[in-house]
Amino acid sequence: MSRLKWMQGLECRRSHRSYEETERRSLVAEFERRRAAGKSVRAIARALGVSAKNYYNWQRRYGSAVLPVLRSVTIVDAVVTPVSPCPVVISPLGYRVEGLSVADVATLLRALA
Repeated sequence: MSRLKWMQGLECRRSHRSYEETERRSLVAEFERRRAAGKSVRAIARALGVSAKNYYNWQRRYGSAVLPVLRSVTIVDAVVTPVSPCPVVISPLGYRVEGLSVADVATLLRALA
């Protein structure tokens, strides 16, 4: 078997191969079809024998034919906790003291210092 026929039978492409524009467009379309099916860019690139960097460059150049897949989200109302009008003291051990006036908090902090 001649070397040329052997090289044509390879599925992996050489890293320095140049691609025609029609090939690039069809590869971008194939990438996007497989991406829509949930495959990663790295896995698709490996399977097609194209670098992920080439795919991203070609996608930027030729645009994306497939809209990105969006996930649905649920919007919930924010829970607003009332702000305490008096200061709250929490110790390093986790003890919580509240309901004191500012003067009482100052007295407590002086006693603990």
